[in-house]
Amino acid sequence: MCIDLVICLSDESELTFHVSKLELMKEGLFQIRDVLIDTSRYQERLVQRSTVVDVELGVCGGVHVVGIGQKLCLYAGKILTVDEEEVVRSGVKQLDAAMGLFKFVWESAGVKGDLEVEGHLWCVGAQNRSFIYRGNVYMVHAINL
Repeated sequence: MCIDLVICLSDESELTFHVSKLELMKEGLFQIRDVLIDTSRYQERLVQRSTVVDVELGVCGGVHVVGIGQKLCLYAGKILTVDEEEVVRSGVKQLDAAMGLFKFVWESAGVKGDLEVEGHLWCVGAQNRSFIYRGNVYMVHAINL
C-alpha cells in the first residue's frame, strides 16, 4: 500500500517533502517486519527444542491519536501462555525492541508530534498489573478461561 501511495504522490511537486518522509517510513516498516520475521523464526526454533509451557505467540499493534493534537500512541501486544517472570520478561524485551525500532524510524523520518509507547502482554491466569521498563509502560492482562 505504501509503495502504491508513493508512486501516486511522486507526480505531485507540492508533496515532494511528504513523499520523501513516507518513503523513509516505508523503509523503516520493512526493517521492523524483517526484525519481527527473524524473531519469529528464532522462536520457532526455540519452540521445537522446548516444551509447550515456553511457547509465546505473535506480536501485533498499531498507532492511534491521543486526545486532540499531534500526540500519538504506539501500542503493541504479545500473547504468552504462562505468567512466569522469565517468560513475561522475555516478552517485554521483545516488545521493547520492536517498539524501539519503530520509534527510531519515526524520529529519523522527522515526523511531527509526540509518540508515546505502550506495551500489552496477555497471559492465561495472570494478575492484572503494569510496570515501566526503559521508560515505557507495559501492562499485563489476564486471560480467563
